[in-house]
Amino acid sequence: MAASQPNVLPPLIGDSQGRYKIRVLGNSEKCIKGWVVDGDYVRMGGAVVHEHATDVIWLDPPLLLYFPRLVYRTFLRLIGLESSCSVGCSESVREVFFSKSSILWWCLSQHRVVIDRNSAQMKIWGLEVGSRPPKERKMRRLGGWGSEVTDWLQSVWKMVKGP
Repeated sequence: MAASQPNVLPPLIGDSQGRYKIRVLGNSEKCIKGWVVDGDYVRMGGAVVHEHATDVIWLDPPLLLYFPRLVYRTFLRLIGLESSCSVGCSESVREVFFSKSSILWWCLSQHRVVIDRNSAQMKIWGLEVGSRPPKERKMRRLGGWGSEVTDWLQSVWKMVKGP
């Protein structure tokens, strides 16, 4: 279940928590092989996503790893060497470098906020450190410079393929 599918995620404007929960649960039941949701929808009434997930993966790369990549790709979009990140989402030099709605500014201003929020969630749901009963712990943090994520993905592929 992709977050970009219409009427699935993220919550629609005007959605009540109940309506959002019904949409998420209804769509998740259609996905026999399981489902993956990218993003954090808890603040928008999407705690149901977290509650019904089998695993919650927090991708937490260092700012020094992803910020230069973000700057580079943004620059390529500005000079027309890469397509925009979304249809109708054109960027200008002013918007990118001098606006509070800039993706670069958002990245810098939200990096610590996201770490704090997810660290608090880890204290509850974390596999090794959570306060919930062991069977209810489902959150894993994958940080570092990439090898941790690669190792985890390889272990998932081995699990899916079986012996």
